[in-house]
Amino acid sequence: MSENISKHDEIQLKYYENQVDDYEKEGGMLERTTNRGYKRKATIIAATLGPQAQKSVLEVGAGSGLLTYFAVDTLKAGKYRAQDLSQSMVERAGKRVQRPELSFEVSDANHLPHPEGTFDSVFGADIIHHLSDPVQSLTEWRRVTKTGGHICVIESNAYNPLNFRNIGDEHEVRSFLNTDKNLKKWMEEAGWKNVKVVPAPSYTPPGPAFLVPLFTIIDKISPSIPGWRKLTAAWVLSGEK
Repeated sequence: MSENISKHDEIQLKYYENQVDDYEKEGGMLERTTNRGYKRKATIIAATLGPQAQKSVLEVGAGSGLLTYFAVDTLKAGKYRAQDLSQSMVERAGKRVQRPELSFEVSDANHLPHPEGTFDSVFGADIIHHLSDPVQSLTEWRRVTKTGGHICVIESNAYNPLNFRNIGDEHEVRSFLNTDKNLKKWMEEAGWKNVKVVPAPSYTPPGPAFLVPLFTIIDKISPSIPGWRKLTAAWVLSGEK
């Protein structure tokens, strides 16, 4: 891992290092491994990346492996590498999910320990707003992607009303910069081509079970409703090297 991480990244690291045990508490983050949210993200990422996802992939900002838990089976990649800045998170992720094609690493998203053009695709979720310099990170992810390879990132939406819960929360403060215009601009400045930023399905709860069919309908139609499209919970970023 790079010794020269920014002060902002140090704050993020310290916060999440202190949250590792909370991910495993009953009723906490661990239970999200069985909810609709992470499974849905994995499905969106697989559909966005297409056949690239069945080759070699890099997951950036994997944390304790909540998305990895679903993505490793959904993507069906021949080689799957998952990265995070936190040693504690990576250790927890390694216990959460184990597959022969999957390996984890502790590294800085701005200084990845891989040669240029290592992976066919790169993806992540809810990571850009934690970075001190999104363009620098996106440029580095492009570097390790093969020519013609793809990127997909699911990121929080600055316009969504739920985002206001982040007011005063230092480790989430950059989420207010996540407009579609900013995200597209950062992607293009990093050198990605054919950049798209589109609404993801609206956030709905994981239960109760009898309401899941209704929640699924809401999620499916919300990105296509004029006016509401801008308020969905997340953006799906995609591009090509």
